[in-house]
Amino acid sequence: MALNFRITEEYCILALELERLGYAWQPRAGDWMIDRDDSSIGMLTVPPRQPERICALNVHLPTYLQVNQLLDAKRVTLKFGTGHVEFISSGGKSLLVAAAAEFEADQGTFALRALVACYRESS
Repeated sequence: MALNFRITEEYCILALELERLGYAWQPRAGDWMIDRDDSSIGMLTVPPRQPERICALNVHLPTYLQVNQLLDAKRVTLKFGTGHVEFISSGGKSLLVAAAAEFEADQGTFALRALVACYRESS
């Protein structure tokens, strides 16, 4: 999986939904975010002095790497089948099924969709 990520409209919507479902963010240098006032996108370039203020003014856009770390922490597994992939919760519930070709084309968005589904399941 690439270390870079595509910031699409869908990716931003999923990040907003993730926060609404209870995702808490601890800002650090290198994090991407959406400004709550004007929806502009930016990156923290230095460690924040007032992380709580950063969180109040912005929504975190987790990178693919961060999304995968969150999925690992929630013990979500990825199962590859014939022509499809499936994200499975730690309780064994199917969170998301995708065609293998579609998943391969945009793994990051599918992983974020699965993370949102995981948060929905636990809320």
